[in-house]
Parts: sequence; C-alpha cells; structure tokens
Amino acid sequence: MLILFERNVISLVHNEFDSALDQLAASLALDADGKPSLARELPDVRFRQRFAGRYWQLSVDDRPVLRSVSLGDAVLHVNAPADADSWRQPLAGPDKQKLYASIRRIVPHPAANEENGTAYLLIVAIDVAEIGTLDALNSQLRSNIFIVLGLLALILIAAAWAQVSIGLHPLEILRTGVENIRVGSARRLSDDVPIEVQPLVRESNRLLEAQEKTIEAARARAGDLAHGLKTALTVLATIAEKLRHRNEHDLASEMQQQLIVLNAHVERELTRTRIAANSTVMQRTLVSPLAARLLRTMERLPRGDRLSWTLDCAPDFAAPVEEVDLAEILGNLLDNARKWARSEVTIAAWSDASEVQLAIDDDGPGVSESDRDLVMRRGARLDESVPGSGLGLSITRSAVEAYSGKMALEGSPAGGLRVRLRFPGTQADDRPHRRASAPANQAIGRLSTSGQPDGA
Repeated sequence: MLILFERNVISLVHNEFDSALDQLAASLALDADGKPSLARELPDVRFRQRFAGRYWQLSVDDRPVLRSVSLGDAVLHVNAPADADSWRQPLAGPDKQKLYASIRRIVPHPAANEENGTAYLLIVAIDVAEIGTLDALNSQLRSNIFIVLGLLALILIAAAWAQVSIGLHPLEILRTGVENIRVGSARRLSDDVPIEVQPLVRESNRLLEAQEKTIEAARARAGDLAHGLKTALTVLATIAEKLRHRNEHDLASEMQQQLIVLNAHVERELTRTRIAANSTVMQRTLVSPLAARLLRTMERLPRGDRLSWTLDCAPDFAAPVEEVDLAEILGNLLDNARKWARSEVTIAAWSDASEVQLAIDDDGPGVSESDRDLVMRRGARLDESVPGSGLGLSITRSAVEAYSGKMALEGSPAGGLRVRLRFPGTQADDRPHRRASAPANQAIGRLSTSGQPDGA
C-alpha cells in the first residue's frame, strides 16, 4: 500500500509537469522577428510569485530566452543530452532551492525547411521541498497504516481466540467428562453437548458400556472358575480326611499340604484376573467404612480379640481402587498383621499433592531389611511354624501394582513392620486429608503394618 502511495505521488508530480509543459508549448509563438513570446500565463499563481517554488524557463543553448516571474534573475542550467526529446533531472534553483525538473525539446514554429528551425528547451521545475511535504504525508500515512493494521491484528487475534474458545468448548466438556470417568465420579459422558459432538459422545458411552459388560463377564468367569475349582478342592480335602481316618497320616498330610498350596495359587490367579478387569476403569472407594468392617472381622478371628485395632483415616478419604479389590488388599495385610502383632495394629490413610497412601502398622517382631525382598516373593516364608502359604504379600503386591500402585515394607517406629501402599493421586484426591483423631490410649503416629508377612 505504501509503495502504491509513493508511486501515485510521483505520478502526480509527473502529470503536473507534463500538463505545464503542454500548456507552455501551446502558448509559445514567434513574432515577426522570430523571437518567442508567451501568449498566456500559466494559471498557477506560484509561477508569478518570486521564489515560490514553481518555475519555468525557455532557453537556447543554455541561454534563457523566456522565464517565469518566480525565477527573478536566476537561470536554470541544464545539461541537455543530444539525442533526447524529453527527460527529468534535478537542478539548482534560486534562493539555494533544490529543484526537480521536467525538460522537453521543442520547435515552436519551424520554417518550411525543418533543418533551419530553432530548437528550444522548455523547462518546468518544482521545489523538492514540496515533494518532501508529500513524503511527510507518506510517512504520516505509513504511521496511520501501521496503527490501523496493528488494531486490525489485535481484533483478528481476539476474534480468532474467541472462535477457537467457543469452537473448542464442546471438546473441553468432553475432556471434563472423561476426567470424571477416570477418577470414578461418573460412569458415562453427559449427552448435554452441542449436536456436532453428540455422535462422539454416543459412541464413547457405547464403548464404556461394552467395557463394563466385559468386566462383568470376566468377574462371572472368575466366579465360575473359583466355584468349580473350590468344589474340586473340597472333594479332595474330604478324601484326604478319609485317608487320615484310615491311618494313612503321611499321605493325608502331604495331600492336605498340597491342597493348601493349590488353593492359595487358585485364589491368587483369580484375584489377579478380577483385579485386572476392575483396574481398566478408575474407581474410588471410601476407605474408612471399608476398613471399619474389616477391623470388626479381624476382631472375631483367633488372636484378634486380644489386639487393639486403630483406624486413623478421614471419613471422606477415598482410594483409587475398586471396593472389592481394596477389601482384598487390606484384608490380606490386616490378617497378616493379626498373626504377628503383639498387642496392637494401626491402619492409616492420607494423601498429598501426588499420591494416595495407606499404611498398616503393628508392634510385632518385624522383618529385617535384608529379608524384606525375600518375603515379597511368591511362596516365601520366614517362619514355617505360622500357618500360611507364603502367597499373601505376593498376591497383595500384584493387586496394588494392577492399579499402578507400589507396595513397600518398612520398619515401624514401634519395632514391627510397616506395609506402605502408594497409589497415584487424582484430581479428586489432590487436596490434603486431615487424619482423623483416635482414642487417646491408642498409637496414632505410627503408620506401619504387620510384624512379619503371611507365612513369613
């Protein structure tokens, strides 16, 4: 745009030059003595005002013959090329002015023999300062254009931002809906969305429904398998008991021992199958009511009534684990703690900005640091005198890892073992939870678990 404006300015000056030259050429005539004269003056008054910035001159061989009043006594000197009829060039003007001139070679009234005609140079000049004024206008236009274009750019950016924000708002609704499903606060995407994304919502909900059906089918298959296998195991246990009544004690004991191991393996694989199905969709389970039910169950088991059980957890605290699986995990760990605790067991839960943590503490003999990796292995036992298959912690760790969690054995301040569970935090769990207060006679500060693991 600026280039076009500059071209228009130059074109305007050149047109003005050509018009003045045409008028002067049309007004020139030769008198009887062959001297040139001007029939009429140019209409622009600046040609008649001294040093007004507009000048014309008629010359022969760089000698002025006629000139405008505005030149006064000044003379315009031109270096005329021999083979050019018209051209433009800068000149020195009166009053130290710098001029820009348009020059044309003319023969006002040539004689019959053209070779005897006198050639004149007709010059029209303008003060460069006036063109500079046009340049100033050009600079002002440039500044105005930059301002206008800047404002237009801001308007376009704002419009684009608004268009993107409004246009992508349905996708933000979908993102929020998917996040709610991930953290377990919703089961389906809301269909209250613009019509453009409703097909995506419908297909996503169908996918979620199909996934739930797959999970339910996996649970049903696991239940059927468990029922069939346990029935067979029960029959074998009955046969072993009959062998014992026939005084075949060695064979009966060996069979019962193998049945115990086989039953533990079945439980482990069924648990893994069920947890793998449940962990595909994020679940959230309130820890406090579930743990309270488990503690009441523990109190009814052998040695459970002689132990002090403490629950240290906020009522609204939730873990990112499906309820049945969390019951399986905590049940194994609490049962393990029941076997080894001397007097008390504490279960605690809390969260920070990135993790949800649970811990089970007891005041049992604990596990040395060198043996902690060993007892986490499948079938490993440190003490054969305590009933168990050695699979409890292995199954529990598999269940925790199925939910992207981590399970670690640590030393307890009370001398026992601390089993700490860490699960990735979710937005719903990002707020820190205050731990609930417990009775004054119970140890609140200890966050650890069983003295030695199941069958350790």
